Amino acid sequence: MLHIVLEHFSFEMQSLLDAYASGSLDLDGLVRAYEDIGMEGHDVRAYEPLLQMARQHSRSVLHAGFIPRSYARMVMRDTLEVALEAGKAKGYLAPEEDCAASEGQCVHR
Repeated sequence: MLHIVLEHFSFEMQSLLDAYASGSLDLDGLVRAYEDIGMEGHDVRAYEPLLQMARQHSRSVLHAGFIPRSYARMVMRDTLEVALEAGKAKGYLAPEEDCAASEGQCVHR
């Protein structure tokens, strides 16, 4: 299995990648949906060869690779714990995952 993590897609955009990979969304549709949802402004078309390769090979999986800005704001405005709990509620983290703030990394326990 080949896991392809796309840093220009937030976790909240995973459904777009899933729709593209399944064939229910073509590249033009992916670009439009990305532009409608995203605030990042990246050129998704630059990744067309990689996206097509992933779509053609059933043993590859596309993953949205960064946290949504709203969660980064939670860490800055509230606390890391608030952001972690919100992420768990959305299913971005497993209930048993925790973040060792002193070490600066999240771990699965």
